[in-house]
Amino acid sequence: MHKVLGDPELRPHISEDALRSFRLKALNTPKNDDYIEHQIWNYGQQNVQWCRLWADVVGYGPFAETPAFRVVEEHMGDPAHPRAHERWLKLVSHIAWEDDTGIGIRTDIPFWEQAKAFKVFYDKTNLLYGNHVLER
Repeated sequence: MHKVLGDPELRPHISEDALRSFRLKALNTPKNDDYIEHQIWNYGQQNVQWCRLWADVVGYGPFAETPAFRVVEEHMGDPAHPRAHERWLKLVSHIAWEDDTGIGIRTDIPFWEQAKAFKVFYDKTNLLYGNHVLER
């Protein structure tokens, strides 16, 4: 895809549908010799993992049996959201603090488990497909 967009003679003739098609091919079957397509594929894999993590139930506190994304969606859709946001943020942060997983420090990060789990996945894939690889 970047080869086509990089060619000034071809660029004006590429439609949005063609760009979408290139991107879809890169998301599903990146060419072995095209690092940019592999980065696009990786971003897609990160999105899939992010969705899996947020679909898991929170597992503790008043939201124990609720998928994490649903807790956020219900809060954001609540008409009282602007007035209740600070209280809600303290509640989900406090839950994360009470559910400290042995790191030995208090965290004010809401949905700490999702953040930790995604970071592991992100760090692993970033080693393989991050921009630093191109700088070698």
